[in-house]
Amino acid sequence: MRLASSTCVVALACLLAGCGGTAPSGSAAPDPAIDGFATVAELTGPWRSEPLTLDPATIDEVDRTCRPDPESPAGIRLVVIDARGNGKLTAQYNGPGGFAECRLEVDPSGAISGHLGVLGGWRRNPLASGRIEIDDQSVGRQKESWQELNGQSGTAVTRVVIDVVDAAGVDHVGPVTASLHDGKFLARWPTRERDARRDVMGRLNVWMRAYTITAFDAFGHVTDRVDGPG
Repeated sequence: MRLASSTCVVALACLLAGCGGTAPSGSAAPDPAIDGFATVAELTGPWRSEPLTLDPATIDEVDRTCRPDPESPAGIRLVVIDARGNGKLTAQYNGPGGFAECRLEVDPSGAISGHLGVLGGWRRNPLASGRIEIDDQSVGRQKESWQELNGQSGTAVTRVVIDVVDAAGVDHVGPVTASLHDGKFLARWPTRERDARRDVMGRLNVWMRAYTITAFDAFGHVTDRVDGPG
């Protein structure tokens, strides 16, 4: 898959996370970040703590890339995409059978590749309006070390911020604003290992960082706070 060179790219923050902006026309646009949508250069550039915004055509392309198989689990739908540079995208799907993530890469030409993971658990009962809960968390340790999490939020939550604890001399990345849409939040951030040793498989020795997740409503009031991992 290839991103439209004119338009830009990334995080389902707008259509699937409530950002502003309108889709650009089909004509090529020389301006970077036209109408608030991210460019390929931003998608493949340095990681950022605020999610980028995808244009509708790119969102459709992400969805096609994640599930080209007609036998994909029935009833799943794309809920939110997290995109914040470094050539990485993460798309979250929900459905009657559970939730699944699709991890994608964007190369310097704008081509998108990736695949949908296995369905996980699903919360049957909705959360109270101001609440948040963690569904899953993980660390990555291939070429670089990363930590990510996803969770669910109540209907009153309009912003979710993750503050990563600066522990054991590890560089603090600062507050990370999660991508959020339709009761689902998602974020990914780099970790900087003091010990860069690798195992026999070439994987970095990565450990899970502590963090605090804070939920806010439309008026900026704190509605919930969750510590993790725990």
